[in-house]
Amino acid sequence: MNVSEKCDVYSFGVLALEVILGKHPGDVLAPFSGSSANMNIELDDMLDPRLPFPSLEV
Repeated sequence: MNVSEKCDVYSFGVLALEVILGKHPGDVLAPFSGSSANMNIELDDMLDPRLPFPSLEV
């Protein structure tokens, strides 16, 4: 395996998902990886509940 900038971009994406989800992305997507998986995933089920909702105020 060659190490390149693409590895850094992938790792950053995984890290960003871990921060947003509050857990490893594989832990969230593993139950949905089966062939008969129902892909109706609610956004509230995926986001970390500790994160505050964004406000409309600037």
